[in-house]
Amino acid sequence: MTSPRPATSSHVIPGRDRLRFALLGDVEPKPDPVFPHFQKAVGAINALHAAEPFDFVASIGDITHQGTVAQYEEATRLIGRLDAPFVAIMGNEEILGGKERFLDYAARWNNPGLHFTKDFGPCSCVFATAGVDGVRFSDADLDWLAAQLRAHPGKPIALFTHAPAPGAFPAAGGREIPNERFAEILRSPGLRLHFSGHTHMNPDAAVTHVLDGRGLHHVHALGIERTKVGDVHVPRFRVVRMEADGAVDIQTYNLDRGGFEDRHRLRFSLNRSDSRNP
Repeated sequence: MTSPRPATSSHVIPGRDRLRFALLGDVEPKPDPVFPHFQKAVGAINALHAAEPFDFVASIGDITHQGTVAQYEEATRLIGRLDAPFVAIMGNEEILGGKERFLDYAARWNNPGLHFTKDFGPCSCVFATAGVDGVRFSDADLDWLAAQLRAHPGKPIALFTHAPAPGAFPAAGGREIPNERFAEILRSPGLRLHFSGHTHMNPDAAVTHVLDGRGLHHVHALGIERTKVGDVHVPRFRVVRMEADGAVDIQTYNLDRGGFEDRHRLRFSLNRSDSRNP
């Protein structure tokens, strides 16, 4: 085991007038460390990256089931095949294996840490691990998060957490972030977009994009290996593109079909004056 890695960091990527990344939801297979859909996703992401480069590939947590070494080893082998940079936060599954184990493997992925910010031209991306159990945030987590949301005045902010915000998705079934203070933090004026997973929702069976009354877009990161909401599992991931004018285009890639699904494409604006209900 290596020495502990820094838990927080901030990276500024200058000169970018657009941002493009692949978004992975819950990846972990259960119970064996066999990742057939993730392996297929890596191949698809690399092909898309060759045609138009991604700035990064993001995981919103639960890459590994129960955070076991066997799961980390196989996931790390596949992550190593990605041609684009990989970033991840912890979910409730990784936290079962301990933060030190996550940080040890994250260092192999060149992952910044438990909490980090990437500041691009059109958007600041804030990645926040819920350090209590992968769903609940500690006071220290929330202090860091609140400071990050204040640190980028005048620029839209996209937040990445493992679990969704309270009341965001009708099908979440209470599997949401319980912190009352987190709900208040979501009122930060610059926050425009919140990506989350944890609930394993199938977009054929559940609403996975919601615009709330404050003009904040909530987008579900679709599960790779398992579905919990909906009777059928379809392995999918998202491809997100943000423009300097605030335009957002999110495509949904169906790994069974080997292509994008137009009916699950999302388009909206991060400018609140331009936002409309999805």
